[in-house]
Amino acid sequence: MPINPVLLQNQQDKIPEIYKDFRTIKRAVAPDEKDTVLDEAFPVYGQINDIEEHIKNKNFDTAGAITSLAVLKGPEEIDELFSAAGQIKQKFKGKNYEHPYDYTKAELESSFFRDSTLAKHMNYRSKGCVFPKASNWLLKKDISFLDTKLGNLICKIFNIDFTHTATPLESITSIPDNKCFLEAVEFNTKSFPKEIVGRALARTSKIGSLALATIEGLDIKNDIQDGANPYKEIAKGVAKLGATISGIGILGAIGSKYYGPVGSVVGASAGTVLGALVAKELD
Repeated sequence: MPINPVLLQNQQDKIPEIYKDFRTIKRAVAPDEKDTVLDEAFPVYGQINDIEEHIKNKNFDTAGAITSLAVLKGPEEIDELFSAAGQIKQKFKGKNYEHPYDYTKAELESSFFRDSTLAKHMNYRSKGCVFPKASNWLLKKDISFLDTKLGNLICKIFNIDFTHTATPLESITSIPDNKCFLEAVEFNTKSFPKEIVGRALARTSKIGSLALATIEGLDIKNDIQDGANPYKEIAKGVAKLGATISGIGILGAIGSKYYGPVGSVVGASAGTVLGALVAKELD
């Protein structure tokens, strides 16, 4: 599919700003690190690390997809880092960190649009929504893997039971006159593996996973066009994608359960690094 040149130019104009944000985060987390696999430690911003190479190789489809994802989801990653920083700050002050829900017992289901830059435009109940029908349709598709047929099958096979608990967090469809609130998922099991599997499913966004799969697919296509072995590139891409998504979900779930926002960020970053390590081992 040809890319709209105006849209591509608009995306490329944002690259320096996005890359600067990524470097700022990296310097704060690991100021002495050279370019290593740690450059890919952030699920969204980590993608920016390779964008210059994609542009140099004229892989504009991949560069456009990465930039779009960073523009949409980068702010969410920043918010998560600030939440983690806030938790650490409270710890140093000797105060209890107040979370909107009990993260040791419950997990908020992931959403691609909820914390994206498009969130305010996706509320089909708001008068400011330009395309309410399209927004309604997209939000119905914006679910976690826990709500998919695959997720339901996994829960049935492993007998993972869960309930929903109210939170004070407003949903994307909330309006001043009729507020709607999010519910977190609480898993009714004493089995640690079952709870972590359930949490990982809840943390994994269906659309977000498709976005990562699209970027990986474009990478594979471009490498094959450059003369790489198709079977090797496809196998490497599938392995990297699987390791990344499952790593982010499982390690992020473990971190979130025991350490809240800090654990969530560290776990998700570790999952991203795992995917990068798998890809490097297969090179």
